[in-house]
Amino acid sequence: MVLLTMAFGCKKEDYTYKGPSVIEFSNPPGNVNTRTIYTANAPVVDSALIQLIGAQVSTETKIGWDTTTTTAVLPTDVQPVGTYGQASIPANSSHGKIAFTLQPTAAGKKLVLVLKDGDVKASVNAKTMTFNVTAVPVDWFLTGTTLTKTVKPTATTGNDTIRVRITAAAARFKQAVTFDYTIKAGSTAVEGTDFTFVTPKGKATIPAGGGDAVVVVKFNPVTASKKLDLLLSSAPGISVPAARNTFSFTVNP
Repeated sequence: MVLLTMAFGCKKEDYTYKGPSVIEFSNPPGNVNTRTIYTANAPVVDSALIQLIGAQVSTETKIGWDTTTTTAVLPTDVQPVGTYGQASIPANSSHGKIAFTLQPTAAGKKLVLVLKDGDVKASVNAKTMTFNVTAVPVDWFLTGTTLTKTVKPTATTGNDTIRVRITAAAARFKQAVTFDYTIKAGSTAVEGTDFTFVTPKGKATIPAGGGDAVVVVKFNPVTASKKLDLLLSSAPGISVPAARNTFSFTVNP
């Protein structure tokens, strides 16, 4: 009896792109052509990433772009960084960007960018990117859902620290942003007598790339219970939920 053995080889797939070079938006996870970006209560800079699909070249690749069906008004709500309609990918690189400044008034609007043919043609399938511009959500934070704290200061008691946070994990800004707060009407603790602010009064600054800021208060001994309520101020470009806009200290003797 003759046994025949046959060996079958597996053909390896080649997924290398071999078509003509194109430019397209570098999409976020999920391969979708939309992205949420955030405003603040002051101008902030964001950008759209673009990429070259194909071989890198030794010279700058010039790219054109335009806006379409955009409800964010240029230049009132959005201003391009650099010349409108022009962008580029540096020599020997595959990536570039279209940078723009968002004003607080852009919140709740859409910014739609469309790549145009330049030194390289724009991809048919990924030449449009829609940005949903959203007011950054901000609130007080201590632990969990608690926005109250009872303190019993003595002559040697240390400072008390609370935080102002950006609640959207994706909302991080390239520059520092400062949020305002006030002493709420009805507070019975007296500034300068019962407490002082260690950090700048009325200001909570989140550093560039950060997610929260600290507000530090030094309490002095009291002879009767008092209350200090701090109100996080609403402003265009930010969203402060009513349920989390007030932090309350109870100061006991």
